[in-house]
Order: sequence, then C-alpha cells, then structure tokens
Amino acid sequence: MKKPVPVPTPDSRPFWNALAEGKLLLKHCRQCSTLFHYPRVVCPECLSSDLGWRQASGKATLYTYTISRRPTHPVTLREQESRLMLVFTNPASPADDAEFNSWYDSIHLSRVTERVDGIVGARRYDVNPDTNARRYLAVYELDRGSASSNRNLGEAVAGRLDATPTLPAGPSSSLIYANAR
Repeated sequence: MKKPVPVPTPDSRPFWNALAEGKLLLKHCRQCSTLFHYPRVVCPECLSSDLGWRQASGKATLYTYTISRRPTHPVTLREQESRLMLVFTNPASPADDAEFNSWYDSIHLSRVTERVDGIVGARRYDVNPDTNARRYLAVYELDRGSASSNRNLGEAVAGRLDATPTLPAGPSSSLIYANAR
C-alpha cells in the first residue's frame, strides 16, 4: 500500500525540502523566540510575521506524521466589514499594576462585550513591560452597524461599565480602524 504524501504549500515548502535532505526545520519567531510547528505565516504566540526557520538538533526520532488540513470554503471566504478600536492604557500608578490587570482581565473585558452594543470581541496585550509609555493595548472588535461603531463611543459606554480606582482619570488613548479598501 502506498502511503499518502503531503503536498507542500509555499509556507511549508522549506520544511519539506529540508526533510528530504534529512534535516528537521521548525518555524522560529524572531520577535519572541517561539519555535512552532505546523508552518504558519504569523507566530501563534505574539502574532509577529518576522519568522524564520531553525534546524532541530537531530537528537529525536520521528516515528510518524499527520497531515493537518484546514478546510476552506471559497464561497464563504469574503472579507467582513469590521472595525477595530485600539485602546492604550496604564494603571494610575505602577503600584496598582496587579489590581489594574486583575480588574481589566477578569471583569472589564467580559463586561464590555456583554454590556456595550456593538463591541463583539475584545483582547488585551502587554505592549512592552520596559516602557514608560502606554504599556497595555486592548483591541475591541466593533460591529459596523451599531451605535458603538461611531466615533462617539462615550455615549454607548456611559453608565454601562464599572470603573476601578486603578484606572487613570481622563480619557485613554484610542484609535478606530476600518478595513482598507
């Protein structure tokens, strides 16, 4: 019986070419140093596209493999109109960092998506722990047709969210992006 042979894609071709030479390559993120497999165009850890390949030490034995297929349905693959709101934040003081993070991650993000019309998703990132600039970034996905997707988000949020004393007074720095056309 003939074994199935994987068909290399542009993203996986270096892996298969090296394997044919008896070498095992893994994708490597140059930003966060994560090694990962299966080959992708962005790092699964930090989403950077600054990727390369690293050769494994050769001290392991490969007994089998799997072919992972991600189904595509061209009829349904179309760009959705969406908007992203990027909000840069810091706690009111560095001493409040742990409490601020606990509130933001365990309370605020879930309440925003539950209580504010038009915010359909939220995720938070630690931008850079070594900077005095805005350290945290929250990304909110906005439904294009809702009241929250206009520039006056303050009206949509008013009275719907609880604050924390660890949140600085005054407006946070935010930007709204729409799909490029």
